[in-house]
Amino acid sequence: MNNKNLVLTKQLEKETGYQMMTVGLSLHKKIKMLAAETGIPMRTILETMIRYGFDNLEIQDVDSDEE
Repeated sequence: MNNKNLVLTKQLEKETGYQMMTVGLSLHKKIKMLAAETGIPMRTILETMIRYGFDNLEIQDVDSDEE
């Protein structure tokens, strides 16, 4: 898997609405802090990270020695 960085560009406009998302508490806290630092809505951060993950996804077969 390549090691490209995910780059987020800060935004000045604030989002006025909210969408439900289900993530663990520790991830929610990190995303919320990142949103506060960048001005990027949490939804946009999540969508960007998910798209990046899909674009850089590599699926490996199970090693038969590990079964």
